[in-house]
Amino acid sequence: AQQRIRLEVPIVPLFSIVIPAYKNAEFLRGCLDSIRSQSFGGWEAIVVVDGSPDDSADIALSYVELDGRIKLINKPVNEGTHLARRSGVLASAGDYVYLLDADDQLPPDCLSQLADVAANTDADMIHYGIRTIGVDIADAERIGFENFINKPMGLLLDSDIRDIAFDAKRGYLQDWRVTQRVYSAHLIKQAFEAMTTDRLGRAQDGYEYFVISSIARKQVTVNDVIALDYFYGRGENGDRLLEPGDFLRSARDFQATIDAI
Repeated sequence: AQQRIRLEVPIVPLFSIVIPAYKNAEFLRGCLDSIRSQSFGGWEAIVVVDGSPDDSADIALSYVELDGRIKLINKPVNEGTHLARRSGVLASAGDYVYLLDADDQLPPDCLSQLADVAANTDADMIHYGIRTIGVDIADAERIGFENFINKPMGLLLDSDIRDIAFDAKRGYLQDWRVTQRVYSAHLIKQAFEAMTTDRLGRAQDGYEYFVISSIARKQVTVNDVIALDYFYGRGENGDRLLEPGDFLRSARDFQATIDAI
């Protein structure tokens, strides 16, 4: 059962967790409960409800009333995940920013483990491991996806950070998922300030990560730290067949990402 007394934690957080929410009401409680159950308490969570027609805002507000570390940005009009993230990042107060989707969850001790990594590196980007949980998806695809995104990688510096993910000549050796890294506040705020304020659709992660990785200085990969439970198959991912209209919309979204880059 949730605590009925509002928890106040008057500290500057180490981590700011930014959570866009649009039509995620059925998953948002599980997401926020996984944050509140962390063994490490030095965090804030910023839920950006993006003009959602469901009761996501009411759910987020109920958690704000429970826990002073949880904040709500309630947008009256839907602007898309990219601009929701941008609002949350620019409002964040932590030393590091963690981008989390509202339909995913944090393993119980992951922030404690990430805090230990952060204390022992000057990297402005920390790439962590993900545990994938299949949702109506073939297990072979889930395993293949998990193996790729958790691929071992050494220390990366400067332009190698970007090129290892985007350059065909380098073999696309690492993913461009913005939700598989924590970022120094200086890096991610500089990046989102520079990004487009246009609405982007599916594949906005590719654009956001291109900008972030283009100005990043140092990335460490610690995939033994499993810092995300990713429900593969929820939302627009996986190997489902698309109807022609959905395919065209998806293609246009990817083209908009390329144009933004």
